[in-house]
Parts: sequence; C-alpha cells; structure tokens
Amino acid sequence: MAAVKTPTKQVIVPTGQKLCWPEAWQLVRDKGGLPSNVLHDDLLVGSNDWKEVEQCYGQYNWAWARELLVYPERHGRFHRGRDFVDGGHDTWGILPEWKIPWSSLSSLPDYVFDGVRIGLFVDPQNVEVRNNWVIIEFDQASVVILNNFLQNSRVGLVDESTRVPLDAPFSVLKELPRDSRRYLKRIDATGIRPIVRTFYGHSAREGRRLDMHARKFGAQASYVDPQLVLDI
Repeated sequence: MAAVKTPTKQVIVPTGQKLCWPEAWQLVRDKGGLPSNVLHDDLLVGSNDWKEVEQCYGQYNWAWARELLVYPERHGRFHRGRDFVDGGHDTWGILPEWKIPWSSLSSLPDYVFDGVRIGLFVDPQNVEVRNNWVIIEFDQASVVILNNFLQNSRVGLVDESTRVPLDAPFSVLKELPRDSRRYLKRIDATGIRPIVRTFYGHSAREGRRLDMHARKFGAQASYVDPQLVLDI
C-alpha cells in the first residue's frame, strides 16, 4: 500500500480495507493505531499531501481518526453515576448499542457534570464489541474536555490541540481566516461518535469538515507506522 508522509514526518499507511470504526480500531491497534484527528487535519488543511493517498481522502473515500467525540444531548449535561449511551439511530436499522462505562467517566472533574455545552475528545484505551454493545474505555489522561461544544452542526472556531471546532460568535467567525474554522456534523441526541475525515464532498469546506457518520459507516482503516519516518 502507498504511504504518505505527514508534516511531523510520521507516515500514514492505508490498509486498503473499508471497515466500521470498532473493526478498524482493532485491526491496526498493534500496527501503530489509527491516525489522530490532528494528523489528518495537518494533511487536509493547508497542504496538498493528502493527494498522495487517494485511498484515504479522495472522492468517495473517508478515513477514520482514532478519537471519538462524546457529548450529551443538545443543551444537555453529562449525568453522574450512570453509563453513557449513544442515543442516535442509524440508517441501517438496529445496531449494537455504544456505551462508555461509568467507571471510565467517574474520574472526570465535577464541572464536566455541572456544566452545559461540554464535550469530550476521547482517545480510547480499549474498544470491545460484547453482547451487542460497543464498549469504549478510557482514563482521564486520554481525554480533552471541550468547553463551548457546538450544539448544532455548523462552522466553529478550531481548537488547535484537537482540531475540533468550538462555538464562537458569528461576528468572530466571519473575521477569521478560513484555516481557523472547521465544520462539525453532530447529532441532537447523546453522541459517542468516531471522527471521520475526507477532502471532498463540500466545496466550501474542503478538508475542513469533521463528520460523525452513522456508526455502521465503512471508512478506510489506515495506521501510523511507528517504525517508518520519512524526511520531508
């Protein structure tokens, strides 16, 4: 398979397989793992390097990131003492439920549960499919807490540490350069949604769109080869 060098000299290698996110995550976990959203973003925004791997980003092609966005229902809150379950319904009908056990959430700071407009950027430690459940486990160190999380699918101010768009007044957004904005697609219900990236599909948002596609959606399983570093 062709590989592409990234601005950090890491190498993204497509496997040539389009899989659902849990299967993709498991397939490449011992090969270096799925690329981070930041790595995808480095290739897609302000660079033409994505063209080196059309399998990942070309027309009708999408590539999974390793992280998920986790968020309450629109204008809702996280709740103490209970598992967090994805509340969306997918086009393909009944699918395994997705959940995060309370044991993973319990170590998060109190303000996560007290505030609104909060989302979590989660790099999972473990992903299992068990008894019709997709179970996501993580610890606090692998979570970025996002304040001003978008409540609708729209353009927002990019958070540089995660490359996720966050809420900002329109008066601020319209003055920003294009590369400081991203478009987020989210659901109105509670969400446990893996990030998927592409270049095509929305001419005004080329490379700048973060999609939370239906969980059954098949996208490219690629990985970051920890043994291979290319000079740029």
